[in-house]
Amino acid sequence: MEVINEAAENKTDIDLKELWGCYTLDVIAKCCFAIDINSYKDPNNIFVQKVAELNQFRILPALAYFFIPDAVYKLLGFQRRNFQKFDYFVDLINHVINEREKSKTEHSDFLQMVIEAVKNDKEFINETNNSYDRDMVIAQSILFLIAGYETTALLLTFCSYVLATEPQIQEQLHNEISAIPSNEGIMDHEALMSAPYLNAFVLETLRCFPPGIRFERVSNEEYTIAEYGLTLPKDS
Repeated sequence: MEVINEAAENKTDIDLKELWGCYTLDVIAKCCFAIDINSYKDPNNIFVQKVAELNQFRILPALAYFFIPDAVYKLLGFQRRNFQKFDYFVDLINHVINEREKSKTEHSDFLQMVIEAVKNDKEFINETNNSYDRDMVIAQSILFLIAGYETTALLLTFCSYVLATEPQIQEQLHNEISAIPSNEGIMDHEALMSAPYLNAFVLETLRCFPPGIRFERVSNEEYTIAEYGLTLPKDS
């Protein structure tokens, strides 16, 4: 908000995709890797740089690795170094887990939730030494980063676009959120659950601007949804 307010005061343009990408990355870094960063003001941070490399990861070679024989894999020009981009994150998560086990301090972030979930699942417990499957924890943490970073950043970007181009929606959403009781300006998940318009706004934004696969549906003829009194014209 500091960056947006500053841009508004100075009447300067900002790249919302970049801004929300940085914000999303900061949140994931804190919740999933237990590190504090400010990727917007410190783009040269090692974590930010490694995530940028990870975004260049090609999914086709990754899938091919599991289904194509080695000789054919190399013949197609794919290289194993694609997987080396994950080494930094594997080492980072291992380091964080080791530090937590040494300090015995309690945490309430995504990483700790995954650790506890794995510990409580007998399928991932080694009965010989009563240790849990750390690889599962690492895999889930990295998956959280890969699946949550770009998708969340794009959603926030399009939400901002809709709010900027539809002032009536912005006003209604602002009124609903302002009416929600908060704890010194901080809202938890339960408080946000009492905001149906906010939920509808996010879902509609996802429908109009999906971050993943988009299926185009066109009506063959005019159709009225009686329940809502809404008429869809032909070819809409």
